[in-house]
Amino acid sequence: MSRTTTVDTVPADEVSVAGASRPDQFIKRGTPQFMRVTLALFSAGLATFALLYCVQPILPVLSNEFGVSPASSSVAFSRRTLWIICRGVR
Repeated sequence: MSRTTTVDTVPADEVSVAGASRPDQFIKRGTPQFMRVTLALFSAGLATFALLYCVQPILPVLSNEFGVSPASSSVAFSRRTLWIICRGVR
């Protein structure tokens, strides 16, 4: 059976591999394309962690301004972390 709900009608030994699309060329290390992809992936990771932890430095300010304990001011950080975890579980 295939990954869909239909039944395969062609035996596996009769399936042509020539019809399958495979990339003929990959990005080679040291090329400008490789550097752009590497920089893009690094930037995406850096942005993710920057957005995740941007609330942490202002926790003392939140605590003082709203007159709450430091533990309760960290709820803003905990909610964001929990939201990201829940979004990744899907």
